Amino acid sequence: MDPPIFSAWMEILARVPSSVMWFLEYFEHEGAIANLRAEANSHGIDGNRLLFSPLDPWIDHTYRKRVADLVLDTSLKNGHTTILDGLCAGVPVITLEGDQMSNRASSSALHALDLHDLTVNSLKEYVEVAVYLATHKLVLKKLRQKVERHRLQYPLFDTYKYAGKFEQSIKAAWQVQKSRLLAGGPTRSMHIFPSIQSSVVAPRSFPVLSAKEDEHTEDEYVIRVQNALAAHEPIRLHIGGHIKNPNWWIVDANDGDIVDFVMYMSNLYAFPDNSVDVIYSSHVLEHCTHGVGHELEHTLREWHRVLRPDGQLLVSVPNLFALASLFINESIPHQERVWFMTIIYGGQVDVYDVHKVGFDRAILTAYLEQAGFCDLVWHDLFPFFDDSSRLVLHDVPISLNAQARPCQQP
Repeated sequence: MDPPIFSAWMEILARVPSSVMWFLEYFEHEGAIANLRAEANSHGIDGNRLLFSPLDPWIDHTYRKRVADLVLDTSLKNGHTTILDGLCAGVPVITLEGDQMSNRASSSALHALDLHDLTVNSLKEYVEVAVYLATHKLVLKKLRQKVERHRLQYPLFDTYKYAGKFEQSIKAAWQVQKSRLLAGGPTRSMHIFPSIQSSVVAPRSFPVLSAKEDEHTEDEYVIRVQNALAAHEPIRLHIGGHIKNPNWWIVDANDGDIVDFVMYMSNLYAFPDNSVDVIYSSHVLEHCTHGVGHELEHTLREWHRVLRPDGQLLVSVPNLFALASLFINESIPHQERVWFMTIIYGGQVDVYDVHKVGFDRAILTAYLEQAGFCDLVWHDLFPFFDDSSRLVLHDVPISLNAQARPCQQP
């Protein structure tokens, strides 16, 4: 592996919070495990999401691979036998096609199985395909069924058929060249079967464009941020915002007409360290896990990373204590208490709209301080947007509104 592909893997893990990466553990390479986990931590990913299993005999190893959902190929040098083992196990493989034999082996195997959807042409496309498949289980299930069918129908794993085709090709080539020599004509190169034109873009069966169809050769997010920094423009991020304001950039995991940056709030990769002036987040932080994946801690540390030393974090979260007191108040009509329940647990209109952690002042303070924030100030509301930070139900404010800054390093 090389740094670019490892960074791509870490972005995939960041964008698929429930995912893990699975590696083989080689004898006498224990130091590699610590190094890889440390590198994951430096990307904002919990190193414990990198799992390692000891080597097994080949047949057991191939069978064990069936537990995986996707195989992510290396780009500097493809997996070769490892990739064939994955395909033999029926697991979809994503590979970045290179310009040398060593990094085109996997795309050759995928072409041989008529699985061109899984060959990509840029790291950006590599990440997008992996994230799409990981977050669309039905599409992934159908793709896996296709891999399992094709491994039985195509000659890649049928040694006798493959060898027979190869023998026929050699004999055909010899007969053609022999005929030309006997006729006194020149010899020349030839194709027994038409070569696969990998430069031709075939439409995917799922909506992720090939990089060869993508007009954007650079990461527009990174360029946009760098241009703002070069112009000394203030950078204010509105996490999960629903109201457009020219003074704020909206960051959201879901795309939309008013969204400026489609990315996870736990992975603001386009923003360098100490580059953001203000982060405003209203009723978004509760969507993070506090246990599995530790998304809450990672998100706050990521916000701390991008904020300037004099930057400000403005965060609003539902006040679980206030909401719970309203919910157990039996004098309030049932339908209203159902609404309180959805505020506590999320509207759940999509996979992101689920609340996974509750806050009171003490809990929010502890998480902010643990992530390196100081000088907490509590507000009745924030004046920037007409949002949930202002919400009052039955004369009870249900939002905790905290202002904090990164602690000064000694």
